[in-house]
Amino acid sequence: MARMSTWEIRRGDLVSVRGTWHEVKAVREERRGSGRSNVVLVLKDRSPLRVRAGDLIEVSRGGRGVR
Repeated sequence: MARMSTWEIRRGDLVSVRGTWHEVKAVREERRGSGRSNVVLVLKDRSPLRVRAGDLIEVSRGGRGVR
């Protein structure tokens, strides 16, 4: 488990959302009109999670290790 930038998260990673782990199904970039970007994490067992691009989030790679 490690804190990673949202840009580094990929499909299959586990992310912690309010203390509960969820598997990432897909990662998408969402551009805002103000020039900012969000990263949308599509999760297998709950609604998508939008986070600011570059924010840090708790991630586990399920034995694959964090690179």
